[in-house]
Amino acid sequence: MSIINNAHPGSLIRLVCLVDRVLNRRRKQKQKSISRQELIETCRPENLPRSDGAKKRFAENLDFWLDQGLWEGGEDSIASKDSKATEQNLPFRVLKLCISQSADQDILGGKRLEPLLRTISVLLAQDQLTFQGQQRGGQHLANPGDIAEAINSRSALSINESNEANTLKDWGIFLGFLEPFAGGVIVDPTRAIESFLQEIFVKKNSLPIRDLIVALADRLPMLDGGAYRKIVEPLLEEKGWQRPLENRMSASLSHALLRMEKGLKFVLEQSSDDSRSMTLKTTDGGDRSVGTVRYRGNG
Repeated sequence: MSIINNAHPGSLIRLVCLVDRVLNRRRKQKQKSISRQELIETCRPENLPRSDGAKKRFAENLDFWLDQGLWEGGEDSIASKDSKATEQNLPFRVLKLCISQSADQDILGGKRLEPLLRTISVLLAQDQLTFQGQQRGGQHLANPGDIAEAINSRSALSINESNEANTLKDWGIFLGFLEPFAGGVIVDPTRAIESFLQEIFVKKNSLPIRDLIVALADRLPMLDGGAYRKIVEPLLEEKGWQRPLENRMSASLSHALLRMEKGLKFVLEQSSDDSRSMTLKTTDGGDRSVGTVRYRGNG
């Protein structure tokens, strides 16, 4: 069942963080694994109130992410799977896992990880939900009802406001696709993109903008040109959404690149070859042509 439904296994982000923290600390202390019972006792001390329902939910969420491969082991031995796992890179690890586990699945029909990926793709496509959109009177995602409306009224998809919209918001923030803004959230994939930059620029520190967009779409298929984005775009078009011109970026990707330039991770340069340039949307509603992206790194 879908992880964006707060009643279903896999939906509890805080539990994912808690279990991962315990397993990482065990690894650092050279205690590679932990039994299920000890893990439960560590995460839920005896002096805290307990219920059969809470006990069931812990087991269901633990088993869900074990099945997905976030951690490894079984009844007697559960351990961190990644020797480089940290609290800081947990969102990146979960995001990569969700995408890899859904690679051969039906994104529109899937009911586990797929609802998260397809709804994030729908939100990223809507310019009015970004910071640029807010500057020009776009929709503010102030509450779960706004998030549900952005999915239900503008695409052929549907989510439940009461038990899916808020969980979708939490996952979107956790994975780096949404950012808190003015009491609600805006669509902004900057943090999700940043996680992949060193991988993309491993061989050289400069890429044509079109090559960068392709590389990002390969790793984050909910972005411009990505496989998930291409699947959901016709569902948006049914509700009046207009596809950007071939040489223009969406507002969400534009904002992410501009934000990373402000953060000194990028230098966005105009190329002499105008046919290879792309136009991004600036925060003041204008356009900016970019031909090459030079990566400064994390320093």
